[in-house]
Amino acid sequence: MCSCDSESAYVVLVAQLTTADLLSQAERLGVSHVAGPLGGAPIERVDVAALTELPSLPAGTLAVIAGDEAPASYLVDVALRQASARRLAGLIMPVGFVAAETAAVLATRGGVPVLASTAARAPDLAVTVDRVISGGAAESMTRAAFAVEKATAAAAGGETDAVAAILEAAGSALGVRVHLQDDPDTSWTDADAV
Repeated sequence: MCSCDSESAYVVLVAQLTTADLLSQAERLGVSHVAGPLGGAPIERVDVAALTELPSLPAGTLAVIAGDEAPASYLVDVALRQASARRLAGLIMPVGFVAAETAAVLATRGGVPVLASTAARAPDLAVTVDRVISGGAAESMTRAAFAVEKATAAAAGGETDAVAAILEAAGSALGVRVHLQDDPDTSWTDADAV
């Protein structure tokens, strides 16, 4: 047994996503880009917050702005200055938000991506985005279900090349290229044929 002081450290590598990664899944997440850069600082956490609470958020936070109404433009201008100073990963505004010209300039100058929800309320959107940045089984299942939904809709769409339409829809939903690969040595009854 060692009598010396020792310290153990474990390094866990976690994917560092930005708003650009979220925007690659914009349809599934229900967000759209409104102003500022497409990708900002890595998202370290997601928090639902009122505009007045932004100064208390740590750097790297993606702030989902609470409320069902789009905030007044002068409040957004102040919030963007605070978000830039705090090095927040970005802001997600409520449904119906349209950036004023000053907000667009401040977001770009301050390097703060501004997204807007297309349908979800702030708490629901925050949970969904948190699942994306933390990964895991819940995110994988949600993404797979969305891909199946899109592939099913493509199959029902009546395209002349249904297989290509299904593969394109599934790939778009998953964010990767999906393709068929014929293997003459594999029978369709083999357990690993799919």
